[in-house]
Formats: sequence, structure tokens, C-alpha cells
Amino acid sequence: MVSEPVVRVVWGATLTLFPDVLLHRLLRTPPGRTGRTAVRALGVRHVLQGAAPTRGLLSPAWRTALDASHAVSMAGLALRSERWRGAALTDLCVACAFTLSSVRGARAGRVGDRHG
Repeated sequence: MVSEPVVRVVWGATLTLFPDVLLHRLLRTPPGRTGRTAVRALGVRHVLQGAAPTRGLLSPAWRTALDASHAVSMAGLALRSERWRGAALTDLCVACAFTLSSVRGARAGRVGDRHG
């Protein structure tokens, strides 16, 4: 099974390197400067967040908090912006998946700490 940090780094690299493909083909949103910048910034965040646990820089609890807050912000964007609704809903789903993965990782870490 592929680990969550690896999936996150690959996803982040894809967002950073190919923002137009994501915006135009997957989200059907016209790629513009604002969209490209937002997608690339999100991609860089995912790469950094994916690499951080391997260096011991970000605890599972902090990963969970970051992912959950991102999910909440995407829900807000989807509610407020018709133009970005599709992109926000898609990213909301991704953020929720990463949040659940982070919660699972945090729980596994706590269980491992008790038994190890």
C-alpha cells in the first residue's frame, strides 16, 4: 500500500507542474493567472506537508488540523463563489480524504505509542 505522504507529494507535484491540466480538463475551469497561482500554491503546500512527516516536522495532529481547515475553507468557497464552485467542491473531497487519512494516522500513532 502506498503511504499518505507519498500520495500527497505526488498530488502536490502534479498540481504544481500541471495546473492548467487540472483546471481545464478535470475541473472545466478556464485556466487563468489566479487559478494557476492558487493551484500551484496548493501543490507546494501538499509537497511540503507530505515531506514534513519524514523529517519529523509535522505531527499527525497538525496534519489533521491543516487538512480539516483546508476542507472548511473549500466548503466556504464553494458556497460563496459560483465561478470556483466546481474546483472548490473537488478540492473539498480531496481535503476530506487527506483529513481522514491524517486522523487514521494520528490514531495509529497513539495506539502504537501505548503498545510500544
